[in-house]
Amino acid sequence: MTQRFSGPWVIATTGVSRFGSHRIVIQGSDNADGEYGLRWPDELPQVSVSGGDWTLQIQRLTGDQWSQDEANPPLPDGGETSTVAFTTETGLVRTIGTGTLAYLVPLPPGSLGPSGARLRCTSRDPDLSPGPMPPHPDFTVGELH
Repeated sequence: MTQRFSGPWVIATTGVSRFGSHRIVIQGSDNADGEYGLRWPDELPQVSVSGGDWTLQIQRLTGDQWSQDEANPPLPDGGETSTVAFTTETGLVRTIGTGTLAYLVPLPPGSLGPSGARLRCTSRDPDLSPGPMPPHPDFTVGELH
């Protein structure tokens, strides 16, 4: 599935299967269009991307042809998942995964091991990523004498 983004983001690879070849493909950005290989156990790329409207795909090499990884799910109902979370510490974060790495731990029943890839996409838009909050005042009442 093609994932759509806008604005500045940091894409970090948090998992990739040791079996097969995977890559991410970024298109339509202002600064980071291209193909980024994901090979286990090599160092996995972290890419800063910005632009008004850009896309991201996780692809898998099958034979001699690259295709979206969701086209070859390792399990029934496998494919690609995307979740979104927001916290005051990290801001807006999307997690995208394919294969069994689309699932959070533990792996689904019947899986033979990790397959696919997982990405953590963190927004760098200052309105969506407030950064660390200052400590809150401590209103704890001390012991009374």
